Amino acid sequence: MFALFLAVAFAADPAHPPEDVAAKKAADAALGKDIPWAAFCFAEVKVGEAAAVRLVGIRKRETGCEPAGVLVAGAWVPVEAALPAVLGADVWKALPTTKKDEVARAWVDGALLGFAHPSGSATVAHAGGRTQVSRTYLRRDGEAGRAADAKTTFDFDASGVLVGKAETVTRTWQTTLFVQRIAVSGIAEDVAQVGTESSGAAIRSCWQDVWEFDRTVSGNTRLEWTVSGGKASKVTIVDPPTMPESVVTCIGNALQRTSWPPEAAGTVRYLFSLDRR
Repeated sequence: MFALFLAVAFAADPAHPPEDVAAKKAADAALGKDIPWAAFCFAEVKVGEAAAVRLVGIRKRETGCEPAGVLVAGAWVPVEAALPAVLGADVWKALPTTKKDEVARAWVDGALLGFAHPSGSATVAHAGGRTQVSRTYLRRDGEAGRAADAKTTFDFDASGVLVGKAETVTRTWQTTLFVQRIAVSGIAEDVAQVGTESSGAAIRSCWQDVWEFDRTVSGNTRLEWTVSGGKASKVTIVDPPTMPESVVTCIGNALQRTSWPPEAAGTVRYLFSLDRR
């Protein structure tokens, strides 16, 4: 075995950046309600020669973060109408076809799919003054652990406004986390189970980000830790893990934040396994 963590410092949540505070205020006003911070997603988007703007997304249980609007010069613009607002009046109409294709691809990837995970290359078509961009991507699909390969065609009118989109799901993926007790020493098994399960929400968060964008995530890790004084410490990896290192590190951190009964003292070893199919 080798040490996973010797010491971990957990800082308080940082203050929200001013640009996010401004974006949240604009979104709350536009949508008519005070939306919790936890429901927001933010990203920076830049297309063509235009200045970078702040993309604002709202988390939905079914599909994860979805773009809602963009802050342009301090003003809220719904994402459907944001491209011409970002570029400047009539800029879209004046772009030559090759440049329009380049800008359309960048806008789809950076804004309309800014919180999804595009794959492959976008295709662009023109018909009747409209521009259609077709793009494949991976996104959350309805429940924890479930992701979907999808393809959407985005339809822009002659002014650059998004007037329609059509999605087709080609495949779904399900990721499951299994947790199994391997050995306990000095602590009652039921106490070990309750203590470990109290980290459940934090441990689940360790792989939720991964399954939304990685089709191949899977593997195992066996971890052992010491319990004393109401907390866990000396988290070690029993043998080389086959799951992503970032997930192992996150699980180790989650375990070290777990509170245990003050009288509990001993060692605990568990198997954590990710299966994707």
